[in-house]
Amino acid sequence: MLPMSVAALGALAVMAPWLVRNYETFHRFIPIRSGFGLELYIGNSADTRHWVDRSLHPNHSARELAEYTERGELAYMQHKTQQAKQYIRSYPAQYVYRVVRRIIYIWTGFWSFDRAYLVEEPLDVPNIFLSTTMTVLALGGLRRVWRADASLGVRFAIVFVCFPLAYYFSHPETYYFRPVDPLIVVLAAYFATERFGGQRRSEAGAGRFASEE
Repeated sequence: MLPMSVAALGALAVMAPWLVRNYETFHRFIPIRSGFGLELYIGNSADTRHWVDRSLHPNHSARELAEYTERGELAYMQHKTQQAKQYIRSYPAQYVYRVVRRIIYIWTGFWSFDRAYLVEEPLDVPNIFLSTTMTVLALGGLRRVWRADASLGVRFAIVFVCFPLAYYFSHPETYYFRPVDPLIVVLAAYFATERFGGQRRSEAGAGRFASEE
């Protein structure tokens, strides 16, 4: 309980200035500002070539920026949430299709081989090989960890299941998964070490046994 309490107090101390700032700016208690409505909106539009329609973001759209300025942040985010939900209700099959594509993209790096898309994302092809390889190795490592210590395996599995959920439903970006990348590397390295290192140790042991014979 003591380490948990210290960690919670530390997190509160770090967040406290933002809590005060948000209350003074928005005149209500807002622990963490949310941009989920906008991300849901730009990730689900008529543009199906890319995983996100950046032309709908205020950073790239004068119309959206004007609406953001006029409405204010909270009302703007609520409006984007409504627009996104309306689009999803109007095209449910397309939304399910996009969710499946986003799941595949997050774990393999594959979105499309369309030439126009690859002009925008030229590094996708080598990234497909890297991401898919690391995912396969990490899953192998997770399996070995689970068999050795189920309680530890559950902790890894919870992160892998829960962390990307918001990106499945809104839209992914390659850098969104960086907090999970260290876990993937650890599990992949563990699998490779146990699988191939263990084999070498067995071969070395067999060689010693043969020489003794």
